[in-house]
Amino acid sequence: MNALLFVLVVMAGQSAPPAGVDASVPTPAPVDTVPAETAAPAAPSTVAPPAPAAAPTSDKAHERLWDDLERELEMTAEGGIDVCEALSLPLSLIPGVGDAVGTISEWLCLVPAALAVDYVAVHHGGRDAFLWQAAVSMLAGKLVGDALDTPFYIVVGAAILAGIGVPVLAAVIAPGTSLLLPTLLAVGGAALLVAPLAWVKDKIGEWIFTSSFFFLTNQVHGDELQKARDGTWLRPGLGGSWWARPFVLMGTAAGTRAERDLVDLIPIWGRWTKATRQGELLKERMRRVGTDVLLDPPGRELAAMDVTIDVLSYGKAAVGSVGQATAIAGLGVGLTGVVLPMTGATDQQTGDIIGFTGFGLALAGLGIYALGSTLDTVRTFAVPCAYGCFAPEPGIVEAPSPKKGAPAEKKGAPATKPPAAGAGR
Repeated sequence: MNALLFVLVVMAGQSAPPAGVDASVPTPAPVDTVPAETAAPAAPSTVAPPAPAAAPTSDKAHERLWDDLERELEMTAEGGIDVCEALSLPLSLIPGVGDAVGTISEWLCLVPAALAVDYVAVHHGGRDAFLWQAAVSMLAGKLVGDALDTPFYIVVGAAILAGIGVPVLAAVIAPGTSLLLPTLLAVGGAALLVAPLAWVKDKIGEWIFTSSFFFLTNQVHGDELQKARDGTWLRPGLGGSWWARPFVLMGTAAGTRAERDLVDLIPIWGRWTKATRQGELLKERMRRVGTDVLLDPPGRELAAMDVTIDVLSYGKAAVGSVGQATAIAGLGVGLTGVVLPMTGATDQQTGDIIGFTGFGLALAGLGIYALGSTLDTVRTFAVPCAYGCFAPEPGIVEAPSPKKGAPAEKKGAPATKPPAAGAGR
């Protein structure tokens, strides 16, 4: 009994609060003395991890997608046809044969141009093209463009007839009156319509081509895209086709056209701003075609090509500026010949002489301006030659990495070369 009382007293002493401590205040829990390394791990964070970055479409140059596909297809198609026009230019100067040669060459160039468009659309656009879509679209655009040539030539003919017919008509209806003013109005009005009509004709042809092509093809991915790429007639690097490399380079040089800008409408100054944009665009396209299509090694020395592009671009700008300045000066002289008789400074005959002299000077300026287009033909051949039209080793497709578990390729084994053109579809 005494032992039981002793146990109860000891238990009461342990549970009772110390003297001076309020029993209503809860006693803090004992501190856990478990080592940190044996403590339970913290609860996982509820914050979601950042989304992984989007994987690139491909690390291979010949499978790199281009973000300006529509414009690139337009320039590729135009450049392919322009190449044949440049090649057939000497024959087109033969009287009686030139027109036929030019027409036949334009139609024949639809075939290699369609091959180039098909390659770009599949390998760098991800489209499921099979050559016929490019051929049909280019044919439609060309037919519409040729049909629009009729009103264009009508306007040009009207300008020529106006320069002859209006003075004759004015002399019959009102003998003794000045023939200068009606001549300037007729020829100038018709001439002002030539450039807008040419721009509208080109834009309609481009719209027909791109609309038809994108309607006939679809965007594909994965195995479908790889199947389309394996079936193109032209192979990455353009190996096996002796004509493909020079044709693609010449088509790139011939088809590159900078987009029009409002500043181009400023006489003289607009020629130089357009030449700058044209040169920069051509340099960019030649480099991209070299690395992505021809699979040329990066870091090549292309200073000679850049100088060639600058000389031709700014040379055309200089010729165009001289032509525009001459035409503006001639227009000023012509208007002077109209105003002087009205103010009584000279008689009508003297004013007509001054006016028609200015009119002839303006026509000479337009002729000088037109000569600048001959540098486009020079560019078609000079720029590819400066780049390397006939490289000793055309692009070689890199060998695919061996699959897991497959034996490694022996050292010194030859690189995998693309199959010959035509081995696809």
